[in-house]
Amino acid sequence: MLATAIFFAVSPHTLPAQLRPWRPLFVSRTETLTNPSGSTVVSHTRFGRRGDGSWSRLEISKDPDGVERSHLEFADFTRLLSIRADPVTRSVSTFSISRNEVNALISSEPDFAPCDGREQRRDLPHGHLLGMDVVLLTDRFEGYQEARWVAPMLDCFPLEVTERNARGMVKDSVANMASPSQPPIWMFQAPAGYVERSPREIQSLYMRAIPGAEYLPPDLLEAAESRYHAGRR
Repeated sequence: MLATAIFFAVSPHTLPAQLRPWRPLFVSRTETLTNPSGSTVVSHTRFGRRGDGSWSRLEISKDPDGVERSHLEFADFTRLLSIRADPVTRSVSTFSISRNEVNALISSEPDFAPCDGREQRRDLPHGHLLGMDVVLLTDRFEGYQEARWVAPMLDCFPLEVTERNARGMVKDSVANMASPSQPPIWMFQAPAGYVERSPREIQSLYMRAIPGAEYLPPDLLEAAESRYHAGRR
């Protein structure tokens, strides 16, 4: 799960500097990461978005010990906080969000690439997915290719995506349900019984629970730890 998130963490899309109202959205999809060797990692994801841009993602995937677990993370722009939950250690890290950070947090979220006008072009491939009109948008960057079937009625949310990088890794995302409705309340609540811990504390417990595995690689761990404590000063 973490390898998938880290590999495709940087989105090539940007948003207008000013916040905009978003259409509420609740999506269920299957994601398959294919390595150059041909091995695959399959996960199932539920994604929710509120009108103010608050988002939540629940990913069900196998951890390094082979056990299938549910991973929840969300950003709530009404309460100005984000949470990342780890099921291995039954821990949550809560991060404070400033008003100035809201735009940046939305811009860094891959599922928030908005309509950019290309979806109106008649020369692009059109189709239907889940009962909605979709348009195929493609992008190429250095060492990266992406093809997205986006639904204009959902603010161009992609219902099918194929991403490829120069190392031969391929990620396919296919939605099996998409609704312009409010996501469930539980998607913006920390799991019951989980303990508040810093990312570094979680790392220590995680490596003890699964020897040889990491909760986060060192560079991301340091950045997360710094951000965690910055909101508590």
